[in-house]
Amino acid sequence: MQTLRIIILTVSVVLLLAVIIGAVSRTLIHNRNSNDDSIVGSNISAQSLKAVCSQTLYPESCYNSISEINKSNSTDPEELLKLSLQVVLKSLSDVATLPDKLGSKTTNETVKKALDVCGTVLNDAVECL
Repeated sequence: MQTLRIIILTVSVVLLLAVIIGAVSRTLIHNRNSNDDSIVGSNISAQSLKAVCSQTLYPESCYNSISEINKSNSTDPEELLKLSLQVVLKSLSDVATLPDKLGSKTTNETVKKALDVCGTVLNDAVECL
């Protein structure tokens, strides 16, 4: 049961990353095609961030997580992508430690093997990011 939760969490994180990358890419393309430079400053950053996060399953959580580390009020969509990757990497790194912790609490060899596989997949995901 716990292994299934970890797998679902891993898949959810990967899907969240894909949605964020897609939304940021869409924002980048839109900004390149748009010649309207009348809006400047931190409003663009907040608007861009809200646009990106509105495409996720948890827009409020996405916005809060990224805006916490967006101290520069960057208006650059590429910078927002980097910030979102930092949030995902930190979260994924935190989750990647769970299989080892859970494995040390069980004596069931099947569960330990399953947790080892989950740990490997999570560590591979961290390395890919």
